[in-house]
Amino acid sequence: MADEVNGLNGGEEEAPTLETVDLDSSALESDGGRAPVLSFQREEEEEEDSDQDEPPSKGGGGAPTAPTGGATGPVFVSGPEGTRQHKKQTRSISETTSSIKDWSITHMKMTRQVLSEQFGRATRTVDPDLEARVAAIRDTQKKYNNLTSLMGQLRFHMESFLNTQTSLAEHFGFLSVRCPELHTEFTFNSITQKRLAHNGKKLLAAMNYFIANVYTVSSKAIEDTLTTAKSYESVRLLHDAYRTDLEAAQKVASVNQSASAAAKVTALQEQYDKHRVRYDQLRKDLDIKLKLLDENRLKVMQKHLVLLNNGFAAYFSGSNETMENIMEEFRERLRDNVFTNDPPAWLEELSESQQESAEPDSSKATRRQLNST
Repeated sequence: MADEVNGLNGGEEEAPTLETVDLDSSALESDGGRAPVLSFQREEEEEEDSDQDEPPSKGGGGAPTAPTGGATGPVFVSGPEGTRQHKKQTRSISETTSSIKDWSITHMKMTRQVLSEQFGRATRTVDPDLEARVAAIRDTQKKYNNLTSLMGQLRFHMESFLNTQTSLAEHFGFLSVRCPELHTEFTFNSITQKRLAHNGKKLLAAMNYFIANVYTVSSKAIEDTLTTAKSYESVRLLHDAYRTDLEAAQKVASVNQSASAAAKVTALQEQYDKHRVRYDQLRKDLDIKLKLLDENRLKVMQKHLVLLNNGFAAYFSGSNETMENIMEEFRERLRDNVFTNDPPAWLEELSESQQESAEPDSSKATRRQLNST
């Protein structure tokens, strides 16, 4: 009755429509899971609900978040952020294309200039003094590399010699213990080899130091200057290529006096002036580097050549002094050794008899007179 009264009162409350009805399926639960909910709502309300469910992005744009499921693939960004990314990618592609185009034009001009110079169809800008100095530096680098290689071979053989000498000294020392009757002789030989090997290690250190510094001069200082020389040659080729194009365009413009020919001459003149400035600047830089290289190279090589010579002199003079001291001490020990008073061995007697038989009669008579006196 209440419902009928409400309907008769003019319908103050409208009946719910399909757009506002939400059928909850709470009564349709099955095995602990919820059945899907059927909702009949307006499209505007669904969009608002979806916007509320999505977390806000950092940039404030309309970019959706990355999916968290197992599906992978490109994420397409929409809105202002996507527009900026598209512009950035387009700019990067255009810059890459422009750089490739410039590189192709530059190398095409340089290749054409090289071929024209080889076949005599074009002239080249020549700086005789600078080119002669660069050629001398290249030759110096080759000689320094050969010097380093030869010194490395000598160092290798010297190191092998010192290792053998050290092993020999150890073996002499071992035999001096195992052979008491030759203890003095083996001991002095062991001491001699040890001292010679000790002096040789100093020479080996001097050789390693010399090799390292010459290699630094050749591979760092000279190579840096030659790199500048290569850049100078490339700029020179490009300068001559634009000069050749400018001369050809000027000849065409003198015959065909048109606006297009004049504009081409003007554009080539600007390019030629720009490369002329680069050429002059790089030529000055190369000249300065060559001067500094000569000064530093002479100082470094003088210093290390003197050190290497001192190392060799110290090795041989020190070895000579060591040998003299050891031999003098060895002679003194032999005078005091009891084995020197023993009769000669049969090998010594045999060698003396053979020497006497081989001597002429005059020398035998002279030796007898000396023995009698």
